Amino acid sequence: MFQEKIIRLRESAGTTVSVLFAGDFCPREANGEFVAAHAGEICAPVKECFDSADIRVLQWETTLTRGGAPIVKGGPNLRCTPGAVAFGKALNIDIALCANNHFGDYGPEAAMETIRHLHAAGIRTVGAGKDSKEAAKPLLFERNGIRFSLLNVAEHEFGIAGPGTPGAAGMDPLDNAETAAEEKDRVVLIALHGGHETYALPSPRMQRLFRHLVHAGAAAVWNCHTHCPSGYEFFERGAISFSPGNFYFPGNQPETPEPWHTGHLVKFYCDLDGVHAMGLIPYRFTREQVVPLNAKESEMYFRHLDSLNQVIADPEKLQYFFEAWCRHGASILGNFNMVREKKWQPDNWNEPERIRNWVDIRNLFSCESHHDLVRQCGYLILEGRMEKAAARWPELDALQKIGLEG
Repeated sequence: MFQEKIIRLRESAGTTVSVLFAGDFCPREANGEFVAAHAGEICAPVKECFDSADIRVLQWETTLTRGGAPIVKGGPNLRCTPGAVAFGKALNIDIALCANNHFGDYGPEAAMETIRHLHAAGIRTVGAGKDSKEAAKPLLFERNGIRFSLLNVAEHEFGIAGPGTPGAAGMDPLDNAETAAEEKDRVVLIALHGGHETYALPSPRMQRLFRHLVHAGAAAVWNCHTHCPSGYEFFERGAISFSPGNFYFPGNQPETPEPWHTGHLVKFYCDLDGVHAMGLIPYRFTREQVVPLNAKESEMYFRHLDSLNQVIADPEKLQYFFEAWCRHGASILGNFNMVREKKWQPDNWNEPERIRNWVDIRNLFSCESHHDLVRQCGYLILEGRMEKAAARWPELDALQKIGLEG
């Protein structure tokens, strides 16, 4: 039996439609065939959770292809066999979120092939397309008389669609807010893909952005990418989920089960006026199964989210821990060594090695969250506060531990 914590924003007004969001699905290439053959068994323990929702949405963090060539990027190139679409079918997934930093890992043709496989399985897609215009289109759907608009966008890392290039939809705060404001007769849901990997809190900028989107008209904002669960808040008349953690993302090597292998499903309860409640269903996964947490584990998990929520509600504390996180991740500044060594001034800009040298530093500026980290480190250095920020790390490290182990 799954444990669902329901947080109410207000009383419902008439008919309710529940929309369930699940975090990163990425079997990796090594597990693709296993998933294709055993999807039903993997999903069986949480099938009831998904069946309890009217609409089921899954973050599709991988390409489905046997071909293509890995693009030049920072971080791993991820793909799996097309047969892994069986995972989505086993859970009766209605919609796959495709705006992320891995959907274009094997090139534009592989991205479009992935969309075709999903559509052939009866799964609608949003957040990717044949060009930037198509990728940015919200998905419109209706259930029980309630009309919805679902927008899916990602920070600008890799695989982002261009004017004539297939890929994922890039985030544009102004355009995204306009989309939310224009949909007067629909419940607007916005799914973003961004943030700092393994950091259990939003950056202050992200919190401001998500609140702005709610203020513009979004009924709910749901974010994914950090590979660890984060907290949530209600702002004005909307709900914000900062990160649910991974849903099914088994590693090639053993990772710490907490928090990589632990997360929660988010269920938005919607009526004609928007979101009136939000449900949270915690789980853990292995390569073999995704399993709901029991009552005792769920109580501990929700206490962890409550501790994160206390920080999220306090602007000074949120900034305090973000500075600690940036100092902890300051090694990323080493990418600027190529500038000092003049590797950014090649004789031939088309040489693969020269292009590869430029990728990481480009990402520091184009990815909104990486840019946040670099900028914050710059302030800490110039203000002589790096050591003070470093001293906060043990406190942040303890905050991020769920406590389910041992």
